[in-house]
Amino acid sequence: MNRVRAGLIAAGTGSRFRDAGFRQPKPMINVAGKPLMGWALSQFQAAGLNSLIAIFNTKNCEACSSYLSASFPQIEADIRCLDTASSFESFLNVLSRAEGARLLITTTDSIYAPGTLARLLKFADSLNEDEMILGVTDFIDDEKPLYAIMDDTGCITRVGEEPAHYVTSGVYLMPPAAYQAGKTENFPALRKFLAFLLENGVKCRGFDMGKSVDVDRPEDMGEAERFISTFKLPS
Repeated sequence: MNRVRAGLIAAGTGSRFRDAGFRQPKPMINVAGKPLMGWALSQFQAAGLNSLIAIFNTKNCEACSSYLSASFPQIEADIRCLDTASSFESFLNVLSRAEGARLLITTTDSIYAPGTLARLLKFADSLNEDEMILGVTDFIDDEKPLYAIMDDTGCITRVGEEPAHYVTSGVYLMPPAAYQAGKTENFPALRKFLAFLLENGVKCRGFDMGKSVDVDRPEDMGEAERFISTFKLPS
């Protein structure tokens, strides 16, 4: 398949966790024995993606960068320490570093079963490099879910607030042209950018991630840990 790099977005402030008394940066909060960002990095490594573009905010950058280099020395990381105004700005900054590669991006707070990203890349083998893939799940436990409307062929035709069987799960395989499209205007949120791409003819496939848990709030940690307890992890 064409060259694919990994992208990790961890630039949020984690205000809900901080307000709840957590002292660590959100990506470093322990979930089932591993920092939250470690679950995403393990997925990248298992999928054979060892070239990573990561964005951290200026307050969590030192801790997150140190953990990444110490725990995942095989991963060559291009790290951006930047305070961004929106999810779209974070996303665009990661896209800007892709250097012509397809970019498999995930947020730091999405938990999914081991091997899921490897399966997604295998699915991508049959597609053209100008197609976009959005990870989707039918496990809907989000305050503001982004629903994905799919046709009978598995193509996503629309994303938005209209209820549907699937929601997006925080995983995006982006074609090289996505950065140029994103530079056209300043979208207020990532979901607006995704909708723009679909409305302007970018072909998009949905990939069923199975159960996917977003750790957006402290109360999500229990569900994430119960889900992780079902994983068959190497001893």
